[in-house]
Parts: sequence; C-alpha cells; structure tokens
Amino acid sequence: MKKTFPLTQEGLHPDRVIGAIKHFVRKYVQRERRKRLPEEADYWAFACRVGPTPETAEAKLLNAINPAIDTLAKADASAVYIEVLASASRHIRHPAAPTTPGAPAAPAAPAAVEGEIQPAPLATGRDASATHSLQDPA
Repeated sequence: MKKTFPLTQEGLHPDRVIGAIKHFVRKYVQRERRKRLPEEADYWAFACRVGPTPETAEAKLLNAINPAIDTLAKADASAVYIEVLASASRHIRHPAAPTTPGAPAAPAAPAAVEGEIQPAPLATGRDASATHSLQDPA
C-alpha cells in the first residue's frame, strides 16, 4: 500500500481523521497477515515508510507508524504519506552452540561471598503450617 492521506477534511474533527487513517492502516495489515504464506516462509514482514511526502518519507517499524502520524499531525502537516509493503519472510534459525569434549562449560553463577545474605529458595508447594490471613490464629 502506498497512499497519501489528507490530515484535514471539511466537516470532521482532525482527531477523527487521524483515527480513520490509523484504522485504515491497521485493517490493511490485518488483511495482509490473513493471506496464505508461501511454503518457504513462516511470517509476513512489513517494510514501512512514513512522511509528509513520498520523497521525504522515512523508514519506520510497523509499530512506529501511529506515533509518526501523530508527530506529523502536531507539526501541522497537510497530508501524510504511508507506505506499507508486505513480504513473506522466514525466521533465521541459529544453530545451537557446539558441545565438544574438553570444551569449557558455560560460566556458572558467581559463588557466594562469605557474610553475604542469600535469598531464601522459593517455595514450590504449600506449606502445611501456613495459615491463611483470614483464618483465626487460635
């Protein structure tokens, strides 16, 4: 989607116009995410650009579009250009660290210093001697 939205519309409060623009972008993203992914992909990635004109639009993350629209509205821009392009992508799987005999193990937690107060271990179950705060102590 590549579209320029006017930020003012006669007869409508500017906040309603901005809300309608954000709603349109959200619906577009939802519609794109519902499309069937190709077999080699496992998610939709979105390349986004926002600015007052197509020439001055800056690359933004998808979740940074709404704040960018608000910033342009506060700067009294007459229009906002929004570009959201969906592309099928695949997550990069990082291989596990190789474990070879004789290789140093992962660093252990630092040893306790003498005199240092250590936190008590967390209880995993209910203690039989525990009482509820609303129970009579007697």
